[in-house]
Amino acid sequence: METNSSNSWTEWSQHVLKELERLNDSYESLREDNQDIKEEFAKLNAVKQDVAELKLWQKNRDETVSLAQVKQMILDVNGLIKFKTSAVTIWIGFQFLTGIVLALIKYMS
Repeated sequence: METNSSNSWTEWSQHVLKELERLNDSYESLREDNQDIKEEFAKLNAVKQDVAELKLWQKNRDETVSLAQVKQMILDVNGLIKFKTSAVTIWIGFQFLTGIVLALIKYMS
């Protein structure tokens, strides 16, 4: 009877050992899966932060100046440059005529 009991114990110990090995393999697989999930979460957090930064950049860009506003400002500046050139030219002409009139008044007197 002891032989049968010894065989039972040997079989049972081998069964327990195989079950422990299976559980260890499952644990290792779960640990690897958990590590992969942690890496994916880290990537998602990085993407989430990038999206938040892009939204903030777009909001700031939209609040500052749009492309249409820049084009309009260029047109306005060009118009002001033309006006300045015309005004200076007219002023020079007026000063020249004033000088001639004063010279003629002095010459006639």
